[in-house]
Amino acid sequence: WSKSVSPPRTSRIFFLLLNCAVWLPVLALTRSRSVILCLSAAGLLALFSHPKISWRWRIAGFAAGLVIIAGGVFYAVHYGRGVASMGERADYWRTCAILCREYPLTGAGWGEFFRTHMQIKVSAVDESARDPHNVVAAFASQCGIPSGLLMLAILIYPLVLLWKKRFQKSKKLFQMNFHF
Repeated sequence: WSKSVSPPRTSRIFFLLLNCAVWLPVLALTRSRSVILCLSAAGLLALFSHPKISWRWRIAGFAAGLVIIAGGVFYAVHYGRGVASMGERADYWRTCAILCREYPLTGAGWGEFFRTHMQIKVSAVDESARDPHNVVAAFASQCGIPSGLLMLAILIYPLVLLWKKRFQKSKKLFQMNFHF
């Protein structure tokens, strides 16, 4: 948008700060480790998929990412609660798989994940999850597998379009044409 507003350099900074002012507090208020992981992964993917980055730097970035992931797993196993949390997520997915098997087309009904999960969960944690913490699994188990696939398509389609635009040489990403 900054190319359409004068002066472009100042407006670029303005739009960047505006975007950060809107989104960063929202993401910080989630208090989720996955927010940090997703933002980092998206930023690194955007950086290392840029055509001007040489393969040597891409390989170095990939190796650094593997070291960071290994360090995170080591920390989670020895000092954090990350492994127990991952076990709970696996139990949520198990419940979703059972619901998908029992009600493949129609789903168990919205809200039935909680009741079913509390009856069949295998973990000893007293946590009572209201949903499976995964929107695709939630739709597939509670509204049916076709709904889960539709939700997956809805989430992936904009990413595919952005990926295609990222590698188009003739057009710039997010180019806006105003016709008055």
